[in-house]
Amino acid sequence: MSIIKNKNKSFNCTLDLQYDDYNDNITSLSDIEPFLNKEYKWSDFDDLIKIGEGGLSIIYKAKYKIDDKYYALKVISFDKIFALSKDNLKLYPNLNDESIIRCYGCFINEEYNLVYVLEYILGQDLFDYLNLFENVLELNDKKKIMYSMVKSIKYCHDNNIIHLDVKLENFMINIGNNILKLGDFDFILDYKSNQSIYHRSRGTLDYMAPEVLVLDHIYDKSSDIWSLGVCFYIFLVKNMPFNSEDPKILINKILNKEPNYNRIKNILGRDLVSKMLNKNPKERINIDDVYNHDFFKN
Repeated sequence: MSIIKNKNKSFNCTLDLQYDDYNDNITSLSDIEPFLNKEYKWSDFDDLIKIGEGGLSIIYKAKYKIDDKYYALKVISFDKIFALSKDNLKLYPNLNDESIIRCYGCFINEEYNLVYVLEYILGQDLFDYLNLFENVLELNDKKKIMYSMVKSIKYCHDNNIIHLDVKLENFMINIGNNILKLGDFDFILDYKSNQSIYHRSRGTLDYMAPEVLVLDHIYDKSSDIWSLGVCFYIFLVKNMPFNSEDPKILINKILNKEPNYNRIKNILGRDLVSKMLNKNPKERINIDDVYNHDFFKN
């Protein structure tokens, strides 16, 4: 049985449920200027092949003439640049870990689109991977992949970064070495001084935590834990924890209903996911406890 909600029907959205109290959004091209890599030019790339498309961007595989290597070019059109925060430009190029898709810099092309030069991965996103191999993946295989996902989020949280759009589609798995990497850092925020951050709801509705769907919503690291818990539920149940084609009904379920945890046959897996999907963010398990949970030790 494949996962019911396919990624083309996932509700990728920015919900303006409240004012933005984290006033660090890009407002003009001058905000971008300090972060641009002057070495990159659009004309230095050739052999462009479109390999993906998201809510904000189009992804191309391209060869960089200078070093003759392939990269992924993430092109964000001018009118969508202002959905990004300055944190995205400031933080993403500095992330350097084997669990993260590298960003080597960004530049503005002739059409005033913002172009990210990213590590190219020959593989597929985790949503497609799971649907393709769900019938052959044993529990231990799933544990290895899930633990790699934990490492990606732990790297972010250890560096005081909130991803804000954790979902299966944003993890890429290399078909050559099975190394998993987290990408799509469009909405990342710098988690300053361990303070909760008030912000517009961003991300993909199916994976959004309850606290970011209410009027006084906040973001902190626990919001990522919820989204990762949704991923884990899908891994272990082969279905979404909350399902509806109607966004209003889906929001109501996220806020007021509990997933059917009995569908998770592994007791330790059930314990882990239920702690990750605790509707109270203050009681929700943190990434270190996820990392050290007995589910990954047995």
